[in-house]
Amino acid sequence: MYTDAKLDAMLVQAGSVAPADPIALARLGVGLQPMMIDKLWATITTVTAVAIVTLTFKWRPTPGSATAEVAIGTLVLPIGAVVGKQYYKNVTPYKALPGGEVVVQAAGASATGNAHIGVSYSNAWDAPLNNANMIAST
Repeated sequence: MYTDAKLDAMLVQAGSVAPADPIALARLGVGLQPMMIDKLWATITTVTAVAIVTLTFKWRPTPGSATAEVAIGTLVLPIGAVVGKQYYKNVTPYKALPGGEVVVQAAGASATGNAHIGVSYSNAWDAPLNNANMIAST
């Protein structure tokens, strides 16, 4: 079995990274298989202007609630980020469990800017026996 496979999950498809205030751009629910997130990324689709944009990726154990959320990492997009360029950041691997969600928030005052935003991860190969969040339906 090949255990070193890396996968990508896109949270935002060509979404705006030019908010006036920090907002949650997107949420990614974790399915049955836990994710070991180790990289944050953004591919620019419309050039950023005016200001630096900071994307913050967070893990929320309860979807829609900021209670007990954990910062996975931040990704900074510079002023004038060029279309087609991909910015990424390696982070300390973080295990996102089923039942929760990964959220990306943008902060900055860039007048324009769009990007595909996502995470790279590997499967964590958990099973119901070692993960209390996995409950079989009857």
